[in-house]
Amino acid sequence: MANVTGMCPWTAYGFGGTSVPGAAEAEKKFYRRIACFRRDRSDRVFAGAKKTVAFDVLNDSPETQDLELTIAVDGADADSVRLTLEPGGAKTVSLAFTAKEVPGKALPDFEGSTLEFRLTANGTGVQRESFQYKIYPAPASDDVENVYVYRAPGDVDFASLNPAADLVVIAENVLGTPE
Repeated sequence: MANVTGMCPWTAYGFGGTSVPGAAEAEKKFYRRIACFRRDRSDRVFAGAKKTVAFDVLNDSPETQDLELTIAVDGADADSVRLTLEPGGAKTVSLAFTAKEVPGKALPDFEGSTLEFRLTANGTGVQRESFQYKIYPAPASDDVENVYVYRAPGDVDFASLNPAADLVVIAENVLGTPE
C-alpha cells in the first residue's frame, strides 16, 4: 500500500456533491503522514486511580516506520510503546498512567494535571500534544452518603445532589453506544 493518501479527494481537490468553504485548506493543514489520535476524550480521573488511554496510530507514508508513542504526566514519562507499521498501516494501542494524589482537596474540588503524548518515527519527533486532566480526590467510603444509578432520564434529580456526599454511577451505554 505504498503512496496511500489520507486526503479525501472530494475535499482536497474541491469537487464532489457539496463544497464546504475552507474544508480543503483545513484538511491539508491537519493531515500528517504519521500520526496518532487519542480515542478517550474523558478529562477526569480520581486521585491514585490507574487510567488507560487508547490511541489510533497511523502510518500513511510510503515507508515502514519504527514508531514509539510515549505518555507523560506533568513532565514525567509514565508509559510508552514501540511498534512497527507498514505503509498504510494502523494500530490501536493503549498507554496507562496513575493519577497523582491530591492532598487537601475534597469533592467537588479538583487539581489540574498535564498529560502529554509524543510520537516518534525512526527516532525523530513527528507529533507532540498535551491536554489538561482534572484529578478529583477519591471519595472515601465514609464521604459518600447516597449512591444513585443513572439508567435513563429522570432516574436522578441532579439539581438536588450534594456533590460532597452523593455519588452518581452512570450505567454502561446510557449516554450512547460506542462506535
